[in-house]
Amino acid sequence: MDRKERLRSLKLISPKRISLSSTQERKLAEYQATYDSICDNFESCENAIAQIRKRFDVQNLKKDFENQYLYSLREISALTNQYISRISAISDTHKILLSNEGRSFTEQFKQMVSESIPPMNLPSEYEDAIKQVAMYREEIKTKIDNQFAPFVSHIESLSLDIDEEVILEWYQSKYHELEERLDATNELAQLGISAEIIDHELYSLHAQMANSLNYFKEYSRIHTETASQYKQLSVAFEHMEANYKMLQPLYRTAKKQRTVFTGRHIMDSMCTFFSQRIKDLDVTIESTANFDNYEFFTYESVIYSVFINIINNALYWLIPSTRRVIRMDYQQDTNEIVVMNSGERIDDKIIQDIFTLFFTRKHNGRGIGLYLARQSLKSIGMDIYATNATEYNRLNGACFIIKLNSISL
Repeated sequence: MDRKERLRSLKLISPKRISLSSTQERKLAEYQATYDSICDNFESCENAIAQIRKRFDVQNLKKDFENQYLYSLREISALTNQYISRISAISDTHKILLSNEGRSFTEQFKQMVSESIPPMNLPSEYEDAIKQVAMYREEIKTKIDNQFAPFVSHIESLSLDIDEEVILEWYQSKYHELEERLDATNELAQLGISAEIIDHELYSLHAQMANSLNYFKEYSRIHTETASQYKQLSVAFEHMEANYKMLQPLYRTAKKQRTVFTGRHIMDSMCTFFSQRIKDLDVTIESTANFDNYEFFTYESVIYSVFINIINNALYWLIPSTRRVIRMDYQQDTNEIVVMNSGERIDDKIIQDIFTLFFTRKHNGRGIGLYLARQSLKSIGMDIYATNATEYNRLNGACFIIKLNSISL
């Protein structure tokens, strides 16, 4: 039995607070294999002893039982006392450290008083000294609280029912998760700053291009051979200008007050914004009467950005389809906006992941749009999710549900 207890004390457990190197993991695995082999040998010996014990008479078995029982009590008591001794040793060590720290604070107080308070004779001098001593006392007490309170509170909060290692590991995983989210947010902030800078440049370029087009317009009247080129350039500029104006509600300055607008307004705006792509891909974009008549009372910038993202994604995934349809609907019974298409269906395995930052299925996609759509909607008390449920997804492609609330009514 003594050898078995010695073997038990040699058992190694992989640490939770630190990560082992590949070499350390390999050596730990080799050690564990040897340890398990020895344990198997002990078990074989115990099985052999059990077979021999079957030959004992009742008297010998009774004596063996009593010996085993008494030995087990001693071992349990010894192991418990061993841990108590270790805790006592730790406690004694900390008591000594705390006592030394306490003496150092006492010495600090004595030094502060001796260095700052001169000999006293007058009542006013004693009064000033009393105030000074009280001030030093509070200063030292604050230092003691800052030094001792966190440690003592931690010790008081310990419990045999709580695995501190597991809690620490959970907090570490959450810390790494928050670090990743912070990095992602910083990247988005940089992207937003870049967009604002580009918008400022586009505004300047827009004015220059408009002036140049006015000059070219007069030039084409005299030089008729350039009229067709001017017309093409003018149409392209007008289309670019329309798209640029459509983006204005998306900027932060637009998200200041709620406005009333209808589903039909959204529908017409999307058709205008994506007119060329809708025409090139031969896409049918349609809406129900319920959607057209629904009145939003919310931030136009948020709703526009969400619909632009959803329609833009739909146009991408409709390309392989022979029948290309995008449909918008409003379900009054659930107070939800449904945007569906006849393109590629979203796999159930990733239907939640598509709203994760930087998750994308597109070639050269960035995985930002749907994440921003959900975050923007949540900022005004709404939400968005994807579904393959047949009561919503009637076109059997991608289907998004915008959950409305009273703020939009």
